[in-house]
Amino acid sequence: MKVTIVDSHSNTAETIAFAATVCTNPQGKKMPHVDAQALLERVVGYGHESILEHSSLTISIKGISRACSHQLVRHRHFSFAQQSQRYVELDGEDIFVTPKTIENGSVEEILFNNACYQTMLTYENLLNAGIPPEDARFVLPVATKTNIVVTGNLRTWKEFLEKRLCVKAQWEMRELAEMIAKQIQPYYGAIKLAPPCGTKGECATCGGNEW
Repeated sequence: MKVTIVDSHSNTAETIAFAATVCTNPQGKKMPHVDAQALLERVVGYGHESILEHSSLTISIKGISRACSHQLVRHRHFSFAQQSQRYVELDGEDIFVTPKTIENGSVEEILFNNACYQTMLTYENLLNAGIPPEDARFVLPVATKTNIVVTGNLRTWKEFLEKRLCVKAQWEMRELAEMIAKQIQPYYGAIKLAPPCGTKGECATCGGNEW
């Protein structure tokens, strides 16, 4: 799994600070001598998170499973561009994500790997028989790796992380969220990117519900 920021506002805090000052400045101009980061933190601290919508980040995510991407696209305020199984034929050995509970050299891992191998063999046989990729892909499991580009404003990313960093989040999604949080934290300064319940111990906020 790899996470990379591919595009962003160069002056995120300044952009948001300018939008914030317009709300209270009768001239509609950026006030001089304003500490942009401090203003950003203060405004968000008041609960006015809509101001974060004036800046956005585009992130490239590579090597997650289709099971993970299915969860990711539920966050409908993002914009997505995902690798197509219709136009991109699978090729190579490292094309499946193995769950951590199976990746332990056990009999279950052997069963999992055999199932993936048989699936890939069937997929290749269908392609060799002239079946178009858009139909051959029907045999592929949700363990199949995919690449996806995601764009969202800073409020959307913050809300995403509040849900997916939760201790109740599915392991791959939480691992992805942790990698994203590390990449984008500098854009938020001292604003905390974490679920309301924290990241350790029992989850008292979601009550055990899975996102």
